Amino acid sequence: MRIVITHPFCWPHVRRGSERQIEIIAGWLGTQGHQVTYLSTHPEGERREEMSYGQRVLAKPVRGFAPLRIDERHTFLWTTLSRLGAMNAQIVHSFYFMDSLAASLARSRNRYRTVLQLHGLAIPGVSCRRILPPEGLMLGQALRRADAVVTCSGFVARQMEAVYGVEPKVVLSPVQLESWPLGDGPADGRPAVLSVGDFTVRRKGARPLVAAFVRLLEECPEAVLRLSGRIGGELEQELRDLAGQRAARSIEFLGLGAPEELFRHYQQASVLAMPSMAEPSGTAMMEALASGTPVVAVRHGGLPEYLDAGTSILVDPGENDEELDNVAGLAEGLLRGIQMSREQGIRRRCRQHAEKFSVQALGAGYEELYATLQ
Repeated sequence: MRIVITHPFCWPHVRRGSERQIEIIAGWLGTQGHQVTYLSTHPEGERREEMSYGQRVLAKPVRGFAPLRIDERHTFLWTTLSRLGAMNAQIVHSFYFMDSLAASLARSRNRYRTVLQLHGLAIPGVSCRRILPPEGLMLGQALRRADAVVTCSGFVARQMEAVYGVEPKVVLSPVQLESWPLGDGPADGRPAVLSVGDFTVRRKGARPLVAAFVRLLEECPEAVLRLSGRIGGELEQELRDLAGQRAARSIEFLGLGAPEELFRHYQQASVLAMPSMAEPSGTAMMEALASGTPVVAVRHGGLPEYLDAGTSILVDPGENDEELDNVAGLAEGLLRGIQMSREQGIRRRCRQHAEKFSVQALGAGYEELYATLQ
């Protein structure tokens, strides 16, 4: 089958869950004998890259419309419209609504079917604009025009049905097990709490995590907290001030780092802390579980759909919908997570749970979906 995948950004130039998921899905489709082309953009301009699954065709981002609040995500609609006709696709699988809308608009000239997959939902007036540009209207049109709509959790599916009246197919986000070798835990024996993400986004919970870690040190004074991801100097200083001089000495700010460094962080952690609110699925926690590391997460969004009691701790978020405010509960959850990390066979149990979400286990869902569209 000839499959064209579209998204405005690509890994590792943008390192988020969607970009990582695209590479996993494309790689798996390639191993099944499908011809895959990934249409995206590159910050340095036009290029073609040979991939294990086929090709990445990368265009130069179209910029220059900032006064109209139009950025390269919006202008990727034009890029998709201009490129799809030459790609001879049978399936166009889009991971953003602008390129999905373009694929639907161009379909009259091409005999392909369209899939729109969203790993989160923009809500008009809340997380996307109503006018200039009319993002909510365009997203609604993209959802209704697509031949199939896919999302990564029941949480996002319920939002989509409530806001846009569209009921999507839920295909859980897969993890590529071979990228995350099983680890042995902290190399120095100190209880290590790891958190991974873009901490500049408030709902990711960096502030309540540091506050909870300060409480954790009262019970577990030898513990260390490692923050791996985008953080920025201003936020780092805020977190150091929040921790206080003594606790700050036990916090390691690892920065974004190279993608290939992350697997060691997972392997050498006692527990992964994921205090995010409204998280659609949570790629990092599945990578951690594959590495043998138990998870402490928030009972909110799509996270509970991926976790079980034998390998994770779920914490009630509290009353604030924007940012977790149950600091005491999070501190208790971290302590329980560290205790869980010392259980006999825990790392193997985590790996076995992650195997249920491997691309080998879940990838067939995409082929089955494509088959229904032919």
